[in-house]
Amino acid sequence: MGICVVAVAAYQLLPDGLWWETAGQFSVGLAAAVVVFASVRRQPRGMRWTWVCFAVGILLHASGHVAFAVSVTLTGGSGLDLWWLLLYPLVAAGALGVLRRHRRQRDLAAVVDSVIVATGTGVLCWVAVIAPAVGDESMSPGHRLVLMAYPVADILLIALVTRLLGQHDRDPAVRWITAALGFVLVCDLCWVVSGMVGIQLADSQPVYRAVQQLFLVAYCCMAVGSRYPVAGPSVQRVETQAGRGAWQGLLLTTASTLVAPLVLWGEASDGRVDHGRAIAVGCGLLFVLAAARIAVTLRELTRTADRLRDMARHDALTELPNRRAWNERFPWMLQDCLRTGATVSVALLDLDRFKEYNDTRGHQAGDDLLADTARVWRAELRAGDLLARYGGEEFVVLMVDADAGEAVRVLDRLRAVTPRGQSFSAGIATWDRYEEPHRLLHRADQALYQAKADGRDRAVVAAV
Repeated sequence: MGICVVAVAAYQLLPDGLWWETAGQFSVGLAAAVVVFASVRRQPRGMRWTWVCFAVGILLHASGHVAFAVSVTLTGGSGLDLWWLLLYPLVAAGALGVLRRHRRQRDLAAVVDSVIVATGTGVLCWVAVIAPAVGDESMSPGHRLVLMAYPVADILLIALVTRLLGQHDRDPAVRWITAALGFVLVCDLCWVVSGMVGIQLADSQPVYRAVQQLFLVAYCCMAVGSRYPVAGPSVQRVETQAGRGAWQGLLLTTASTLVAPLVLWGEASDGRVDHGRAIAVGCGLLFVLAAARIAVTLRELTRTADRLRDMARHDALTELPNRRAWNERFPWMLQDCLRTGATVSVALLDLDRFKEYNDTRGHQAGDDLLADTARVWRAELRAGDLLARYGGEEFVVLMVDADAGEAVRVLDRLRAVTPRGQSFSAGIATWDRYEEPHRLLHRADQALYQAKADGRDRAVVAAV
């Protein structure tokens, strides 16, 4: 890697001459390809083929300079663009492999964003490069095909870079891959813009070499990225990164949707619209894609809201409804039992000497006890009963079609399956069908305190 950095920096200092430039380009490309090949073993087994694609692409692209120099020296011609064009499908295959490993789920929003950006870029490439090449009868079919191949390849890379930028939790390997593809795109953009304005980059040696250095930097970025194993998706996305990425995606897609109207405005300013149909198709596609992006965003917002609502009403440790959920469901469950005429009993349960258990065995053991207790109790209760974590080591259970005697029998079953020999105290209150919910719960709480005062490991029924 040290050799790569020095070679890139020294490329501007090489003597004039085709073979000097070729030697500098090939040496950096070869060194980067060797680094990538040597780093394949660092990658997970399912990712090794992607890095082989990157390495082969770099090697072929660097070898293309040698083939070009040989062709110019021997025949005075070139026609070897295939060597350079092979870089694009190979790095595209590698990038798709990285995306396949790195995704958490089907990220439709990022996919639609990449298609929007590619469509907007495609309209510009068609008007500026592809359409003129198609209509230029002075060029051979092969030459025209090559001129069209480069912008099509760049559109593919733009879509992939946009998709990689959508990975808000991306690891170092993904960052370096994205940087490498970005440098390739900037280099190609320099060639396209220079051709549009009629400037020959080869006429200025420093400028030409500066543009070529972008490719050399891309080689090195890929080599650096290969030293990091491509990790899988993180379990939880950092919210600040996600928010920042959402705004970046919005700005990028907004700019892309404005490309086609700006191109139309530019042609209309010249007094003649030569590509009206192509621009109209591009605008239509961008409109449909923008609508699809809004639909995907609304669906994601709905899912996120549902997930947050569920998280706010469930205890993460025991996976039971929490106190908030209990307070919401308790009154309407009583009203439902009032309509059906069912008898209702409420019990507050408190694990005995839980603080001592925590202090003796550790907080992790205490958490495991709470989780296991919730699991076995929930399995033992009937389908219509509601079990919730009320706070700390306290649980509350609403039993339908259960008078005081039936409630005691239910709690006896729970006591028999409570894990690790742990006991609990309980207070039971049966609803008189007129009592306010908070008064019913207060009576159960008073009975729980009585059970603790009487020696724990028992259930006490509250007086009416």
